[in-house]
Amino acid sequence: MKTEQIIYTSCRQGIEGQSSGYQVYSYSPGMRQWIANRNAIGVLEQYKAPVGDQYPPLPTPEQIEECYPKRDYSGPLSGPDALYGMALSTYIGRDYPEGSIRGGNFIAHAVALPLATMMQTGTYPCEYLESPSFQRTMDITKARSDERPAMLGTLDIEPNDEITFDAVQDFLMDDDRDEMLKLMLACFLNREQGGALRRIIIRDSAENFNLWVAALQMALPLRQAYTYSFSTYEYDPMAADAHIMRGVDGMNGSLPQLAMSNYVFDERGEVPLPNPMVDETVRQLCDFLVDAMQTVPDSLHRFHDFLNATDHTTADIVIADAYTLFQLVQGLTAFDELDTSAAERALVFMRDHCGGDVLRKVSDRLFDECRTTVFPEDKRTLLADVFGYATRSDKTYALTARERALDLLFGVFTNAVPSQDMYAQSHALADTVLAQLGEKVDVVLFDELTGNPDVNLGLSGGTGTSLPWTVHAYAQWTSQAVLDAVAKGIDLRPGMSAAQMKAALGTRNATALDKIIKVVVHHPDGNGTRRLVTDFAGSLSADPRLGCMVDLLIILEGDPTGAGAMGGSAASGLPSSVTMAYTAFHTLYMSSDGEGSRTRIGYLQSCYASGLQSLVVSLLAEQARTSHDPGAFLAFLKTTGPYLPKDFWQDHARDVVAVCERTIGNTPSAALLCVCAQTVRSMVPMPLTWYRTKIDQASAMLPILRVDNRVYDDYRAIVALCKDVSLPLPARLTLIDYQFHITNLANAYAQRNPDPMVIDGLCNALMQTGPRLPLSAAGNQVNAFVASVGDAITPVVLTSKSGATLQLKAVPSTYDMTVMKQVAGNVVSSKRIDDILLLMALDSCCFGASADQLHQNAMAIDLARFLTSQLTGMHMKSSELTKYVEDERKFDKHVAVRFSQTYGTAFPKGHFTALFGMIIDGLAAYEAANPSVIDKMKKFLPFGRH
Repeated sequence: MKTEQIIYTSCRQGIEGQSSGYQVYSYSPGMRQWIANRNAIGVLEQYKAPVGDQYPPLPTPEQIEECYPKRDYSGPLSGPDALYGMALSTYIGRDYPEGSIRGGNFIAHAVALPLATMMQTGTYPCEYLESPSFQRTMDITKARSDERPAMLGTLDIEPNDEITFDAVQDFLMDDDRDEMLKLMLACFLNREQGGALRRIIIRDSAENFNLWVAALQMALPLRQAYTYSFSTYEYDPMAADAHIMRGVDGMNGSLPQLAMSNYVFDERGEVPLPNPMVDETVRQLCDFLVDAMQTVPDSLHRFHDFLNATDHTTADIVIADAYTLFQLVQGLTAFDELDTSAAERALVFMRDHCGGDVLRKVSDRLFDECRTTVFPEDKRTLLADVFGYATRSDKTYALTARERALDLLFGVFTNAVPSQDMYAQSHALADTVLAQLGEKVDVVLFDELTGNPDVNLGLSGGTGTSLPWTVHAYAQWTSQAVLDAVAKGIDLRPGMSAAQMKAALGTRNATALDKIIKVVVHHPDGNGTRRLVTDFAGSLSADPRLGCMVDLLIILEGDPTGAGAMGGSAASGLPSSVTMAYTAFHTLYMSSDGEGSRTRIGYLQSCYASGLQSLVVSLLAEQARTSHDPGAFLAFLKTTGPYLPKDFWQDHARDVVAVCERTIGNTPSAALLCVCAQTVRSMVPMPLTWYRTKIDQASAMLPILRVDNRVYDDYRAIVALCKDVSLPLPARLTLIDYQFHITNLANAYAQRNPDPMVIDGLCNALMQTGPRLPLSAAGNQVNAFVASVGDAITPVVLTSKSGATLQLKAVPSTYDMTVMKQVAGNVVSSKRIDDILLLMALDSCCFGASADQLHQNAMAIDLARFLTSQLTGMHMKSSELTKYVEDERKFDKHVAVRFSQTYGTAFPKGHFTALFGMIIDGLAAYEAANPSVIDKMKKFLPFGRH
């Protein structure tokens, strides 16, 4: 093997420089270039003698050979040229100058060559230990010469023919060295765990050490041997980069000290053997390597070939994972026999370091095991990862993986006794594989097995028979196939019948649905079918259209007439799966979007189209019962009307009425009653008597007093209903309308600047209606109604031209006096004399009698007495009124002129005087009969006597 070489020692003249001492004596041209390139050649040029009395400072050649250890170092060199170096450093002792007594001199003869070149030779580095090609001493003449040495040539280094595989085998046969090597290998592979290097230090003879190194190297493939360095001697082991070294006396640090951070193997037994923290896979690897070296080298070489086919080159515990994988590939162990951790690491090694051939072999073996073995969940996860990775990363194997995964599933169903656990495992693995190919396993299974007679659906199960698990599997395939069909955009919408929706899914899907539905409804295993309904319908219900279809199909199969739709005893004899379907459909319907939802109407259409008319009624009844907004529900019902045939509504007229009446409750508002009646009218024909009852009921709810806008809105709703059904308005409504206008008149007058035209318009409307008011409809509220009219018109009577006749036409004539008295009472209560006198003047003209006959008119007399009582009640005296009237200027301005200006006619002086005189006489009589305290005192005082 051709190498570049270098000699380093203490001499007078080296190949470079002018100084004497330790220096490069000479090198070959290639070595010179590598040094210039800053490759780490210096690691080959080291030696420091051990310390101890057994080492003479100026030894003879014989003592050197006997006492001083040689440093035979081999290892990869850092630097740009990727070199591998080997060196033999030999102790010389006395320095070169003649007569020198200084010791410590040594010679280092080193070689190097590209690592790739050396690996091509097929030899392990250990085979060059103590190679005869190394120079072990220095010619003293040359060392003392003043001439610059010639450049060296390349060196054809020869291996040590005593270090062979056979020699290692013989070495291991003695003294249980095979067991020692197993421990040594375990330590060696574990040496770099935890981030720090734990060196292998072996204290044994030089010859034995060489064979220990050879055994460690040859146990592993050649390329692993070139990844680390070893040395037969290092003065300071902790500073050295060698991973394996020989321990000798006199080195820096005792073996017990070194054993604290290194793996020490002491032939003398003074240091306990190490106990590396490695798992069982590492121990199994070491057992195999050593046993194979001794007895079955061919198996060792097969493992080496396997490892060489990977891209893993380092010598570490990862090789144990490679060995586990090797056993799987060779069929030496089953996946089932491995613990999960070891299996996982082996599969990770395969993914990270192996090529496609290993991946395919392992996948095939794992598929084989999956045919007969049900693995625990953790191992099943590993299998899924492997199969998924193989399918994804190896396009040539992807179709094979697909075929094998499906074969696992097909195998389950062709077995005489299908295993549910085996199915669950096979399904999960096939799902992983097919997902990598963009397929859905259930859809594929459905396509392949839906017509297979070997799939037991339990359709022939008798009483006491459990539902076979294969039904659940079949249902799962069917649901996925249905979802896949929907995802492709088929025409499926609420409003279609269940049969139409089923047909839209395609013939195969429809056939499969029929099978599942029959099992659900008719199989005797109630618990099993309930679970099947939950799983199957649940998997489809994410799409409400499918949920609608499945629920209706189950109902039609188990209750084709829909008798159970309304619950009660009719539903008690139904299969539990049908009851569940009814409940599910109600939930689906009620959970759809708000009251006006087009989706809800679609569900009702689907029920009707499927022949389940009673279910339509049941759904509407539940919606009515749970609605928080009766008006919104009635609007929804009215909107729904055109979407279902008229025959349906007519056939269920009684049900429609019941639904409407249920939603408004027992105490609805009048307006809601009208909405209810209008909704019924838009959907079903009802007799007029029904509407008259509703109208009368609504009318009775409205007050005839204090009619505000809300009440009037209800009034208008009743009026509209009466018009729509061609029925006359109830008399009570006329009173409500009149009361509303009376209220408007009062409100208009109460404005800051009342509009005379508005006031007159309202007065004219009231005077046209008032005489014809059906006051009998007021019942026991008639007096209160008339009084409210008087209250409302009081301010108008005193200020509007219409007031002159308003009192006489505000109500039917029989109640004129009641209105006049109410107005009079209101005016007197104000104690404004001018208003009181103005009203007297106005009222005096209302009796159709001349002024001189007024004192004989019964109505005039009645009014005079009423005013007298009101005035006395307000403690107003005749003298106050008389005084005001006798003040002509004041009276004319505030009463007479005002009268003419307000009512547009002359002041009725005669009539006024007559009525006024009647009232004053009444007051005087009352005052005489009921004198005040002051009047009584006047009789006894001097100034009070006449």
